[in-house]
Amino acid sequence: MTTAPATCCLCDALCGLLVQHENGTVTSVRGNPDDVFSRGYICPKGVALPDVQNDPDRVRQPLRRTERGFEPVSWDEALRDIADRIGVVQERGGRDAAAVYIGNPTAHSYAAVLFAVPLVAVLGTRNLYSSNSLDSAPRQLASYFMYGARTLLPIPDGCRSSRGGNGSCDCKRRHAKV
Repeated sequence: MTTAPATCCLCDALCGLLVQHENGTVTSVRGNPDDVFSRGYICPKGVALPDVQNDPDRVRQPLRRTERGFEPVSWDEALRDIADRIGVVQERGGRDAAAVYIGNPTAHSYAAVLFAVPLVAVLGTRNLYSSNSLDSAPRQLASYFMYGARTLLPIPDGCRSSRGGNGSCDCKRRHAKV
């Protein structure tokens, strides 16, 4: 059994992992206590990675839907079919009939980002979306309407909130005059 440090790329937290594997099979994932950011914490998604990796129903190659169900095809055949179909869609509806979404974990993969840049260029579409489109941009709009600027963020006052009043607040130490 081998243990290797890794980084989880399922969200922006990028938690440190310790991945145990044997003969190419992931056997467990736990938080890495030596990680300077996550300090051993990982969420349930990280813990479940071996279940996803080793799921017998996991799709491991391209599939094409046919009248008889899904049938395996080669990568070359799948990519050729996708290119042909996107071409038909763009012939009918123009270049902007296609859209691209880039989010997690794609945004944390150099290979995926390097593939996405030429794909977007070839498609020529203006319809490019990301996790920012769904997450940060709406928050910035709300901040603009609530606070007058999209870059302003509310900072909770833990010492005066119901959660901060439970003795866990260390404001006296942090704000003490030195």
